[in-house]
Order: sequence, then structure tokens, then C-alpha cells
Amino acid sequence: HWIEAERLLKQAIQQRPNDVDARLLLATLLRRMDRLPESRRELQNLEKTAGAEKWSLEIFRERELLERDAEEQDETAANTQAA
Repeated sequence: HWIEAERLLKQAIQQRPNDVDARLLLATLLRRMDRLPESRRELQNLEKTAGAEKWSLEIFRERELLERDAEEQDETAANTQAA
């Protein structure tokens, strides 16, 4: 139910733009849906939000996972083109 989760998280953020928990969940959800640029933007928004420091380790880990996923997408695309 990822689409529904995304809708609810965006609604929560619209109602409370400083909801750092919802922003982190949305960034994670977007990454898991392979929407990496959107996830990256949401992490950037999160880092600008007051209170985000409580999730600094999780934000760091999300950035690592984003980079890993981006590398995997690049490798897949390169292999597809080579084939």
C-alpha cells in the first residue's frame, strides 16, 4: 500500500510542514519505490527542518542507501545498453 502511505505522509506534511518524522518516512518510502531524485529532495527538505538533528544518523543512512541504489540503477542501465 505504498501509494496510500505516500498520500497520507504528504497530507501530514502539508498539515504540519515541520513534521520531521513524516518527512523521513516519506524519503524512505520514495527510495524504496525507486523514486531516487524525489527521495533525495525530501531528505534535503528534511535537513532544513527544525528538529531534524534527532534523526541525523537515519538521514545519513538514507543518503548511503540512496547512493547504493543509484549505483545499482546505473549498473543495470549500463548492462541493458551493452546487451
